[in-house]
Amino acid sequence: MDTTSDSRIIDNYYTKGLKLIKLKKYDEAIEVFDQVIKIETRPVGALYRKAQSLFKLKKIEEAIEIYNQVIDLVPEWFEPQWEKALALIVLEDYENSLDSINKCIEIYPKRPKVWVLKGNLLKKLGKLKEAIDVYDHLILMDITNPLGYQLKAEALEKFGKHEEAKECFREAEKAKALKNES
Repeated sequence: MDTTSDSRIIDNYYTKGLKLIKLKKYDEAIEVFDQVIKIETRPVGALYRKAQSLFKLKKIEEAIEIYNQVIDLVPEWFEPQWEKALALIVLEDYENSLDSINKCIEIYPKRPKVWVLKGNLLKKLGKLKEAIDVYDHLILMDITNPLGYQLKAEALEKFGKHEEAKECFREAEKAKALKNES
């Protein structure tokens, strides 16, 4: 087959696979993306879509294996690293999920959701001081976002620092008011 022909075949498979994902026919989508993986020399997109489909089918360990392949091919791609972190959380593998989250932060440090998840994982692991530091960072990213204050307040409560927690809840209310004004 010539390159143009291969390219058309791959495009057709991708289109079909994406339609199957939209229809939530994940098993069939995996079969289609497996065909792309056989043909394409660097099947990053097909591997990624296969991992997503496996995740949707709750085949979490298999999804993580495929996410790892994608990450090996394109380590600077945020989404597979993020989705791997979420898959590890499903498995309650919080330490490894935290490693993936830290890699997400290296890739895209200005995404608040990454910092939220990092703080929540640290809190779940009982690392309250570290979680509070992460929430402080989240607050500095956007002082008008009440979420950082709320999460910090919850961590302070767990830490037994009730007065500081109350102050954070008040700051969250101020941030909500600021956000509503704009």
